[in-house]
This record gives sequence, structure tokens and C-alpha cells, in this order.
Amino acid sequence: MIPTLCIFFHSMDTVSLQTALSFAATGGVPPEVMALDGKRLCGSRSDEHPNGTHMLSCFADALKAVVGQMPQPEGGNEITAALALLRSLELQDAVITGDLMFTNRSLCDTIAGKGGGFVFTVKDNQPTLKSRIESATAAAEASLSPSRVPDRKRREPA
Repeated sequence: MIPTLCIFFHSMDTVSLQTALSFAATGGVPPEVMALDGKRLCGSRSDEHPNGTHMLSCFADALKAVVGQMPQPEGGNEITAALALLRSLELQDAVITGDLMFTNRSLCDTIAGKGGGFVFTVKDNQPTLKSRIESATAAAEASLSPSRVPDRKRREPA
């Protein structure tokens, strides 16, 4: 029985299964917020795969479910896997969150192009981007500050 299950699972179309499970979890409607993150599967290292299997997942906290996941291709990185994963998901009006790894122009363009938004962490290892964000934030805050108007004394009618 075990060899039969092994053969069955190895021959399974995992992309189609993932698509069907994602649709079942969401009802075809994207969750409002989804977190993008990658993890190496525990126990996945072998002689054939010395680095193990690295999966990129999109998790919807409101559903308490993974709504999409994709293995990182050999020789690829999390960005390439994230692009493929996000292209396969409905993102209209959804917000994607993630860590510093996902602060990437092509990834952000993909999300925005599908009608979604994003919130990613920016730290000191991206000094140019961080500086631009700080400048834009300071300019926005300055434009919201009340302007200094000279004191005008109220005159009472005589």
C-alpha cells in the first residue's frame, strides 16, 4: 500500500491541487490581507536535494489558511518564486505583506498591476530606498502641518 501512495503522490499535479485547494479556502474571493513568506521544509534535505525544498507561501490570517504556495526553483530565489505565486493568485483589493526580502520593484509592480497593494519592511541594507522613503514621509508630514499664521487680535465693534 505504501509504494502505491508514494507513486500516487509523486505523479500528482501539485499546481492543480494547490489551485483547487486555494479556491476552496477562499471561495474564489481574495482575502483582504495575505502574508508572503518563504521557509525551508523540515526534513526535506536528501542526497538528491542537499539544500532541501524551499517553499514560498501566501498565508491569509483571516482564513487561517495558506491560499497559495510554490517551491523555489533550483538556482532561483524567493523573488522569482514570489512572482510566479502572485501571478497565480487573485489580488484585486488585497494587501500583501512581507519582509525586507520582497521589497523589489518587479514584485511590487506585479501586485499593483493585479489591483492589490503591499506593505514591505525597509531596513538599513537598502539605504537609497530608505532615504527616499524618509524624504517623502518628511515632505508629506510638512505639508500636513498647520501653517504659521501671524496672530491677529480680534477687534470688538465700537
